[in-house]
Amino acid sequence: MYCIKEKWSKIREYIFLVLLAFEILIRLFDHSTVGIKHYAIGFPLISLELFWIPVMVGILYVADLFFNGGIIKNIRKLIFDGVIGVFFVIASYTSTNFHLLAVGVFLICSDKASMRNISKVIAASLLAGTVVIAVLSQVGLAEDIMVYRFNRVAHSLGFPHYAFPARQLLFAWCAYLYAKTKKESWPMLILQLGLIYLIYYFTTQRLTVIVFVAVWIMYIVFVKYELINISSLFIKLCSLIGFAVAGAGSLIITYLYDPAVMWMEKLDTLLNGRLNVGNLAFDRYKIALFGPNPIIAPENAEGYFYMDCGYLEVIINYGLIIFIITTVLYTIIHLYSCCKKDNMLFVWLTAIMVYTVVDCVWLDMTGAATALILFGAILSEIKKENSKLFLRKQK
Repeated sequence: MYCIKEKWSKIREYIFLVLLAFEILIRLFDHSTVGIKHYAIGFPLISLELFWIPVMVGILYVADLFFNGGIIKNIRKLIFDGVIGVFFVIASYTSTNFHLLAVGVFLICSDKASMRNISKVIAASLLAGTVVIAVLSQVGLAEDIMVYRFNRVAHSLGFPHYAFPARQLLFAWCAYLYAKTKKESWPMLILQLGLIYLIYYFTTQRLTVIVFVAVWIMYIVFVKYELINISSLFIKLCSLIGFAVAGAGSLIITYLYDPAVMWMEKLDTLLNGRLNVGNLAFDRYKIALFGPNPIIAPENAEGYFYMDCGYLEVIINYGLIIFIITTVLYTIIHLYSCCKKDNMLFVWLTAIMVYTVVDCVWLDMTGAATALILFGAILSEIKKENSKLFLRKQK
């Protein structure tokens, strides 16, 4: 027992990272057109993703309490984590979207691993899963849904929509850049820009590629050359209000959308009809504390009613409470990046803030939520820094 306790920090990190990798990979295959539900192993894998992995992470949480002083010593953390956890559980059941359980569990328990190692696993899992499924789609083991757009064919590469591979690779790339300890060289940056063009060529995902290019430019400005000081009062203020303004602004303009207003109509055209569909959502659904209605529902025989704004999707599908909690958590991470001069984390969170306006992956473990789960690790870092500061003052 003593030997296990001595090595516990490494053991718990390894377990956490393995579970995280499995969660992301299974989620990707569940998202794909591989059709794992049609295989004998399909339902056990989905049960693992939805239930057993969150349970195992919860057991890891309890074991960590045991090795680190028990309930009494960690009572404040237990209460804080418990409040967040309860809200995520309630939202999962009221929305019938049990993928949210994993998001809640992983963000609470991410103090079991370092931020860099979590990012490495995120990057590797998203990249490997997306590439494997893309390969399967080209050898006939998954369907490559093709749509004719912009005078060429858009490929879904084994996913239900051509948007999926582009956005997964976007967040894999952000996690990869954050995990690196050395700055990218110019040859690597040029190569990455070329890969961004290839992603656009095969998927025709314009808005995602615009964010790709924005991240590429921000990396040069904020990370490679550090031309702007993110710890300045102005940038801190922007990070403090950024997610709230982006979220509230998206909701307000969608609610007030009127196609008769020229600038709104032009903006809606630029956003591929997102404002119009979002406005219909406000007509169809009421915003509750815990949203009971799924927003992806059959509209008619010709298609589906699909929400393409993360802020709107969360507040309608999961409710006002989860929307506020999610906004606060992302804001804390964004502000932390400024206070610690963590430039790449700032770029990553800024990209999420913008991208969430045009896609509903704010709480998706194959999308933006991969950054959200860093929250527990960040709280752990803050706690360590406060402890060191306290010891210095004592001396």
